[in-house]
Amino acid sequence: MGSALHNAFSQIFEPNTSHVVRQTIFVSLSALIVVTGIALFPLFTTLPFVADRFNWIFGLAAMMSFPALVTAIMAKKLDFVSQSVEEQFYKKDKSLYSEYRSASLFKFMLTTLLINMFIPIIFNVFTLDFLDILFLIIANSFLIGREYFRMAALRHLSKKETEDMMTSNRLRIFLFGFVIIFIFGIPILCVVAPVVGMSLMTHLFHFIEEKSAS
Repeated sequence: MGSALHNAFSQIFEPNTSHVVRQTIFVSLSALIVVTGIALFPLFTTLPFVADRFNWIFGLAAMMSFPALVTAIMAKKLDFVSQSVEEQFYKKDKSLYSEYRSASLFKFMLTTLLINMFIPIIFNVFTLDFLDILFLIIANSFLIGREYFRMAALRHLSKKETEDMMTSNRLRIFLFGFVIIFIFGIPILCVVAPVVGMSLMTHLFHFIEEKSAS
């Protein structure tokens, strides 16, 4: 993972993806303003029930949804990142498939939002507040990992082949997803996390593909 992570960060400075990096920074900063506003909204409401009981739930749901929001907005542009990685490291200049569709993005966003909202509520009901952040990190790492890997794999595989590869490599994909979520949580680096994440998953896809072929 070390070399893949190094190469992923180096992709930020590649001329071929500079326009995507600029757009990602703009979208990330805009999304941060939105989710921060949503997270802080209950502090300014006049409804005590909302402010006292659900303030932290809204905050957690909003902030943990930041990676999914930025990813959904930038999904189409991140294809340029994957292409640049493949041209530079794998001598491939075009994708064979193009099955990644808006329907997948909608499902991804809806699932992420529901999980980020309901996990804190469920843990609050059972007074297990200290575990909600841990479970949110695990759930978001799983979802982000699968979505980024899906974006990389569907450039070359059919939907069924992609799902089969994801099933047989779920642990690797989860771990890489955890790394991406971790980068999203680091100030400054979070604004380029989608570019790093897409590059990282592209390297993972080709590693798995080459290992399967050997």
